[in-house]
Amino acid sequence: MSGAGTDRPNRIPWPPLLYGGAILIAMALQRLLPLPDPAPDGALAGWIGSFGWALLAVTGIGLVAFTVPTIMNVEHNHRQAQAAVESIG
Repeated sequence: MSGAGTDRPNRIPWPPLLYGGAILIAMALQRLLPLPDPAPDGALAGWIGSFGWALLAVTGIGLVAFTVPTIMNVEHNHRQAQAAVESIG
């Protein structure tokens, strides 16, 4: 077993640093090698925006439809376990 002095969490918060680094790299690449505008007249922008919002709404509804029964089942199982413990004790 390792010593007590070495069992501690990492002092460097890696996730924010990795996300920040990725954002800075993306900003630098956009400045150096900008991507071309797919539709300069903006015809594509409205369609992509609407599609994005619809996709977000469908994903949110799907998440709710999946999580509510799961949470209700966990609560039901918790009540059964609590009743079993109370009947023993």
